[in-house]
Amino acid sequence: MTAPARHWRFMVRFGVVGLLSLALDTAVFLLLALVAGLPVWLANILAWVVAVQQSYVLNGVWTFKRPWRELVDHVTYGGFVVGGLLGLAVTTVTVTLAALVMPVLPAKGLAILVGVAFNYIASHFVFHARLKRFGGGEVPG
Repeated sequence: MTAPARHWRFMVRFGVVGLLSLALDTAVFLLLALVAGLPVWLANILAWVVAVQQSYVLNGVWTFKRPWRELVDHVTYGGFVVGGLLGLAVTTVTVTLAALVMPVLPAKGLAILVGVAFNYIASHFVFHARLKRFGGGEVPG
């Protein structure tokens, strides 16, 4: 398979995992906020915690083709979580600033796009940095 084809396959997988994580995050948030009656801020944090676990495993195994021994490595996992927390901060700042100049719904959409780009870059570097230690896997260049 050519390098551009591998890269597009990789990006599609990353996008599918992102959509699944977004769906899980939204479902857990609605369940906790509307059904369980938790405060919105707490429901949002807990939903993110659940979705980030799914994202880590699916991206690690399917998108980046990493072996399980690497996925349980605390450095790799810690880097992923830190990247996620940074992504959470990036999207919060984006939606807050964008809402000053546009309606909230488009501001949230912009924040999602910025978050996807940030998370793609963060995930790529977290998993790519581990290639030399563990070998194998698939991270297009």
